[in-house]
Amino acid sequence: MSARIGIRLEDKSRWERRVPLTPEHMAELIRDEQLSFIVQPSPIRTYADEEYVARGAELNEDLGEAGVILAVKEVPMGLLLPARAYVFFAHVIKGQDYNMPLLRELWSARSPWWTTSASWTTRAAAWSSSAARPGRPA
Repeated sequence: MSARIGIRLEDKSRWERRVPLTPEHMAELIRDEQLSFIVQPSPIRTYADEEYVARGAELNEDLGEAGVILAVKEVPMGLLLPARAYVFFAHVIKGQDYNMPLLRELWSARSPWWTTSASWTTRAAAWSSSAARPGRPA
C-alpha cells in the first residue's frame, strides 16, 4: 500500500451522520489505487465502523499515520495534525468570520501542503470576487 488516507469522525455537530467516503468507494480505492485507510470510530456515522473494516480499513482513533485526512465538515483547529492535507467542506467563500482563523492556519507557511505557485494563486484570485475584502486572509 502506498498512501494512507484517514477518514475523520464528524464532531462539529452531534447530528452529523454524513461521510466523506462510503465503504464501497473506499474499497474501490484500495483495490484500484493501492491506498490504505484509517477510519476513526463513530457511533453515529451513516455507515457502521464494521462496514469500513470489512472492506479493508483499519479502525483507529489515531489518524497520525494518514497523510491525507477526509472529513465532511471543518476540523477544529486544535485537532489539526501538522504536515497533513485536509479535504473537507467549509464556508469560506464569503469570508465568513467564524472560519477565517481555520483558513488562515491551513494557508499559513507552517502547512507544507500549501503551494504558492503562480498557477495556484492565479486560480485562487480568479475564484474570489475580491481577495482584499475584510475578513479574508491576505
